[in-house]
Amino acid sequence: MDNKLNYEKINLLDFDLLGMIKLKDIEGVEALVTPIGNGEYVSRGKLYCQQMTCAQASRFREFIKQKLSNNYGKKAFVMLDYMANFSAKVYYETIQKALKTNDFRDYYVARHCLMEDISNIVSLFDGKPIKKSVYTLPELDDMLAERVIECNNMALLYIYAKCFNVPKDYNILNAGLGGIFIGPFFKTIHGTDWTNLLKSKYVDEKPRATYDVESNTVNFDLFKNKKVLFLDDNIGTGATAREIETEFEIKGYDVKYGAVQYNWRNFYLVGIGEKDIARFKPSDVDYLTMTNYPGHKLIDHAFKILCGRRDLQGNEPSLDNSTPAGLLYEQYKQLKSYNNPNLPDIVRLIDKGYQNCENSGIKIISNQNASNMFTHESKTLIERLNKYILKLKEQETLGSENGNQSGLQ
Repeated sequence: MDNKLNYEKINLLDFDLLGMIKLKDIEGVEALVTPIGNGEYVSRGKLYCQQMTCAQASRFREFIKQKLSNNYGKKAFVMLDYMANFSAKVYYETIQKALKTNDFRDYYVARHCLMEDISNIVSLFDGKPIKKSVYTLPELDDMLAERVIECNNMALLYIYAKCFNVPKDYNILNAGLGGIFIGPFFKTIHGTDWTNLLKSKYVDEKPRATYDVESNTVNFDLFKNKKVLFLDDNIGTGATAREIETEFEIKGYDVKYGAVQYNWRNFYLVGIGEKDIARFKPSDVDYLTMTNYPGHKLIDHAFKILCGRRDLQGNEPSLDNSTPAGLLYEQYKQLKSYNNPNLPDIVRLIDKGYQNCENSGIKIISNQNASNMFTHESKTLIERLNKYILKLKEQETLGSENGNQSGLQ
């Protein structure tokens, strides 16, 4: 199956809401995947979210790297997905270390590793050759974050970056661990430089009154032209984005901001009074998408099921020892209105956004109301995303009519 003519090809619409794909050929990656049954597997497994040290992650990445060169398609993606996961988590640890010690040597090495892995994923999606990885992750004693990176859906990130029209003279700022892949995707696809702000609800921070974006940003000189494009993994209430925007504007910076996904469900529930929390204001966001964020609880539950720690009923540890973890994971997605064979999850994510947006009184399809609610940048991005998804669906239909799965060109 390592023969290039026989590999399982990738279609972006194969990816589920959490960035996983199903595959059958697992030779050489048996430890990385999770069985569903009937000869099918899910592309991630326990090792993907297992807590380990930076040194262990480095050695694991090196082990996978040696197997990568003779593989293509879905199996190659499994390996690159793991490598990028390890690189991103180690990179995040080196950010924290660099800001505390002002020693950036490990940071730059980890950044190179992350760029290698994301560049190869983009090449894989573009149908181009994968390049041999040169850099090795720093072997530090620090423990990696056990939690899953929230925006780790490589297909969704690829589509988002491909459709984004980066404003002239703006460089990208990412905050926290959740959106750590955004910058590398934009750098690979557009050449736009990026850096990271150490701000996250998972990080111990100083009180709001003393929080300073400059001292908590790696390579703040990247914004010496006073223009910042802040891109987050998701926006729920919009509080973090507004706070970051305010801090920069106080210092005289021009800030544009947006995210890959938005919690349109909460937006709707707040609007009808079922939730008493803040919600983002669409007209204030520069770059909206209709891509619905499924929520922290769904992501956490799904990965714990995948890792065999929880079952459909929420028991932790799982009381279901007979059903393969991959099958439980598939069943859980169905309970949440995903995993429909006739409607790819990525399309469903966008449909949910549209439904909740329309239910909230923003008739973006049927009338001109959206012209007053969305910025020009938002409308352009939404339109480009819609066209891209339509193109993918047409490619999938064409591939089915020809009797084989369509690749990515």
